Amino acid sequence: MSSLVDGTRVYSELWTSFVSLIRSYAAAHELGRKSGHAVIEASSSQLTVTTPDSLLTIVFDEKTGHGRWTLATGQQSGTFRIHEDSTVEFSDRMGRIDLEIAAEAFTAKILDEDRAA
Repeated sequence: MSSLVDGTRVYSELWTSFVSLIRSYAAAHELGRKSGHAVIEASSSQLTVTTPDSLLTIVFDEKTGHGRWTLATGQQSGTFRIHEDSTVEFSDRMGRIDLEIAAEAFTAKILDEDRAA
C-alpha cells in the first residue's frame, strides 16, 4: 500500500472517531434540556451541528487531515488539522491538543453559545 492510501485510511478513521465524540458530547450537553436540541448530520467530509439559534459547519479533507469550521451565528471561522497521532492543531491556538479535547471545544462552541442566547 502507498503512504497516501495509509494516510487516507488513518485520517478517515480519525474523522469517524472525531464525529462520534462530538455526537457523544452533544448528547451529554443536552441532558435535561426540554427543548432546542441539536441536530447533527455527518458525512465522510462534513459535519453540521444545528440548534435553534446556531449552525456549526466543519469540513474535512480525509486525504490531508486538514479542515475548516464556520460558526454562522457568531461569524467565526478557522482551520484545523488532525494529525496521525490523533492530536489536533487549530489555526487560533498554539500547539496541539488531544482529539477528545478538540471535540469538546467544538461542542462547547455551539452548545454553550446556544445556551447563552
